Amino acid sequence: MARNFRDIVNSMISYIKGVKPFLDTSEGTIINDVIISAPSQEIAKLYTEMDIVSRSQNIYTASDSSLRGHGGNLGLLIRSARQSKGYVRFFAFNPPLNDIVIAAGTVVSTVPTSNSSSQQFITTITRTMYASLSSTYLNPDTSVYEIEIPVISVNPGLNSVVGSQTISSLVTSIAGINGCYNPFPT
Repeated sequence: MARNFRDIVNSMISYIKGVKPFLDTSEGTIINDVIISAPSQEIAKLYTEMDIVSRSQNIYTASDSSLRGHGGNLGLLIRSARQSKGYVRFFAFNPPLNDIVIAAGTVVSTVPTSNSSSQQFITTITRTMYASLSSTYLNPDTSVYEIEIPVISVNPGLNSVVGSQTISSLVTSIAGINGCYNPFPT
């Protein structure tokens, strides 16, 4: 922790009084102005500079520009924000009577709250829920017919990381599909 000017002055006065108790160290005297205050001012500046250097060396306290500089020295770059990935289960209350195609690029989203806007995700592959295999899609835990498809967030960044059961809105409607949900966080 950096020592300030007043700490250094008090320390110097304490030392001088310990060695020569009779010297007058009050403000305006040559002892105070030349021997105590002038060097104390420069020493306080050095403490401030050392504190700045120390903080810039610690990844928890360094500024962004310091981190970029340190990374540059090692040939490292700060990554830009990335899109989050996850899985969404599309479900139907009734067994499919016709094949249901969920195309790559189907848009789903979270529901906006008072604290955050909705986050949109798109499916990355095309999957088909075949009518002839309808019994295989039945999830005994939820009693609905489900198919799981990977998704990626439309916008990169920390806001695209969402908790389980938060992606629940079908933006792109799909005939035969009643809804969706994400069983795990993105």
